[in-house]
Amino acid sequence: MLYHVFVSYNRADRPDVEPIVRALTRARFDVFFDVKGLSKGLDLHPALEQAIRDSSNFVLFVGPNGIGPTQRLEVQYAHLLAAERKLKFIWAALPGAKAEAVAAFQTLTGFELAHSRDCYEFVDLLAESVLETEPIRLLPQMGKPFHANLSCRPGVKRRVELYPLPKVDESKRLKLTWETFGAAIERLKVQIDSYTPHLNLDACIGLNEAGTAISAFLAHTHKRLPRGYLQEETRPGVGRFVTGGTVLPKLGPNPTLLVVDRELKSGSAVVTAVEALQKKYASPKIYYAVLAAKVKPEREDLHIQNLEDLVAWERIAPLLGNPIEDLFIACTMTDPGIEPPLPAI
Repeated sequence: MLYHVFVSYNRADRPDVEPIVRALTRARFDVFFDVKGLSKGLDLHPALEQAIRDSSNFVLFVGPNGIGPTQRLEVQYAHLLAAERKLKFIWAALPGAKAEAVAAFQTLTGFELAHSRDCYEFVDLLAESVLETEPIRLLPQMGKPFHANLSCRPGVKRRVELYPLPKVDESKRLKLTWETFGAAIERLKVQIDSYTPHLNLDACIGLNEAGTAISAFLAHTHKRLPRGYLQEETRPGVGRFVTGGTVLPKLGPNPTLLVVDRELKSGSAVVTAVEALQKKYASPKIYYAVLAAKVKPEREDLHIQNLEDLVAWERIAPLLGNPIEDLFIACTMTDPGIEPPLPAI
């Protein structure tokens, strides 16, 4: 399938639908939203018909303006595919939708939105339907953005936009919503793709299952990049070490690598990963990317100024500049850490 979601809506309701489409896109859904310049007629345009066939889910937005003429044709075609189990049909009532307009779809899966701009719960519920994962149903998690200097290179300032994540119960990790997860990955992509000088990566290495899954989401602009997997384990009395499950690509002696991890806390995982990569490659250049990094307690608002405000600073400082060229961080956090919305990690 080319699209996770085909969005069917009345053009008069576009202002209410656009924020939701942006949220779905940030959550890494492939969305079919619009085709410009289509002629109106009594039959469904072939381009729309093909897009519906190429989608795994059909989401019908019912708003205060009812079902539009083209939208009605989309619905009829989607019903046929849904009856043949070739498509999942889902409706969503926008604020102000009339009860009689929604009544026709009450036997199908549906959601009612209290406000189109507060659609985090809808995105997570749709993730459950599309990806068959457990919904999270949490309020927005990313705080107001701030800027910090994250450069590892002496004399070079790299001003980066970061987002603080809320403090949580000490006994529970913060389970990210798909909205937060997608937005954090998007921030990493922006930092990586806009890096100066441009990164000519030789491979992307995921750290454990979560890091490998995150690297797959990051790989949209680097689809042909060789991929690797570092599997780590921690045992009492032994400490952290790389296991035999590690798989690293065959490269030259001096590769430029992007290592992707879920979070940066004490920095022990970074040290172990670097040692494993230096054992495999003679002189690797490493760029390290994480969704979130733990901040020292004195920074209660999580607004760091530079890398020295991170708990891991003392442990990773000797590695910065060589072999770690730079760090990419999307969010700041506190204990006990984060959990991406991914199954079985």
